[in-house]
Amino acid sequence: MSLFNTIKLRKSGSAIDPILLFNMDGGSDSGLFAPAAGSIGITSLGSEKLRVHSTGLTIFGNTINNGYSQFNDVAAPVNALDGQGLLYKKTGNDGLFWLPDSGGAEIDLTVVGGVSDHGTLSGLLDDDHTQYTLLLGRSGGQTLIGGTAASDDLTLTSTSDATKGSIIISDPLTTKNYVQFTDVSAPVNPLDGEGRLYKKTSDDGLFWLPDSGGAEIDLTVRSAVTSSVVSASTLTQTNSATFIPIGGMTIAPADGDYLVTFSGTGYLDAKNQQAQFSIFVGSTEQTSSTRTVGVDMNAGISTMRCIYHTQVIVSITGNTITAQFKSNGVNPISMENRNLTILRLNALPNYNTTATSVTQTNSSTFVPIPSTTISPNAGTYLATFSATGYLDVKDQTGAISIFNNGVESTTSTLTVGVDMNNGAATMRHSYTTQSLVSVAGGTSIDVRFKSDGINPITVENRSLVLIQVN
Repeated sequence: MSLFNTIKLRKSGSAIDPILLFNMDGGSDSGLFAPAAGSIGITSLGSEKLRVHSTGLTIFGNTINNGYSQFNDVAAPVNALDGQGLLYKKTGNDGLFWLPDSGGAEIDLTVVGGVSDHGTLSGLLDDDHTQYTLLLGRSGGQTLIGGTAASDDLTLTSTSDATKGSIIISDPLTTKNYVQFTDVSAPVNPLDGEGRLYKKTSDDGLFWLPDSGGAEIDLTVRSAVTSSVVSASTLTQTNSATFIPIGGMTIAPADGDYLVTFSGTGYLDAKNQQAQFSIFVGSTEQTSSTRTVGVDMNAGISTMRCIYHTQVIVSITGNTITAQFKSNGVNPISMENRNLTILRLNALPNYNTTATSVTQTNSSTFVPIPSTTISPNAGTYLATFSATGYLDVKDQTGAISIFNNGVESTTSTLTVGVDMNNGAATMRHSYTTQSLVSVAGGTSIDVRFKSDGINPITVENRSLVLIQVN
């Protein structure tokens, strides 16, 4: 030791052997020492607790006072120098504050993990979380995946509000000029109020599957609706008691669903004669299309001319469609002008109801014909009705009409009957009518009939078909 203007210690010491000793408890391990050039260390009970060095201050052990760091209030903190920072408790505030160097703003570390405003975070524009979707766009593009398990969905909703907006897809159509679909091997109906547009595995069509009650529709068929018609005017007859093809009334269409209609004129020319005609798929009679015509005529009536009409919806798989007729096995039924028409329905929303049971009414006001009511989705439809039936009293008439939501479509109302002499008993008719109707959701279309209020009108085989046209 030299006693001049300074005190010089020639020994650096250590944490357990300080060179400047505070011998208050009789020990020799608490005091000051020189751990390195330009540094002063404070040791307590042989353990360094604090070091002052050229670049700052180091506290060892993370605590200062019995397991915690204690701060006294600072009334008016000021920024530290550049390269420094202040950690403090501020007078009148419960927070723990950090004040960085001269250019920094005070931060309350007790708020949201140390940040009170998300906007103060640095690196907000860094794209360093590629597992998340970047709404502003990502260089090289990005893929949005809905789930990880089989049949998981990706659902996009415009708003959580009950009044929905639109999900607008603009770029794929304007820049790529196409929307690409991946094959779906086993499409299933979506929930009510939803619909699915898809390409089906091993099929070239674009399909639409409406909600749980809907049938799959091939939209590529609708874009090129196909139809076919054959017609003939040469007289053809048969007295066969079994069905045989009517000359020229055969069509071999592609597979699909079709509305088939047959119409013609002809006659019966024997007393009490009846005959039938029907549509066949392959060799199978479509019984709902079978119509009976004729009259119980007295000897004074020689020829009964008839209008023949029938219709049916059929599914074709490699079969032909024919119109066939038969007589009573003795007297002929004659066919003159006639045509067979098919319209493919695969992509046209359609409804069909048929019945073969006999039904009658003698009401003088219209009443529904059983099994001729359809409740379609909202839209505009061509409604066509076809049936056979009869009147069996002299000079009797009846009427048939299509009703839309309980309102008569007057242009479809047809009156049937004949001024018969006393010797005629039963007059059989082919009933047919049609109307273009606009339907609101939740309403129905039905066919009704009425008589003269005394004698019945009878309806037998019948069908009502609705085809949406808008």
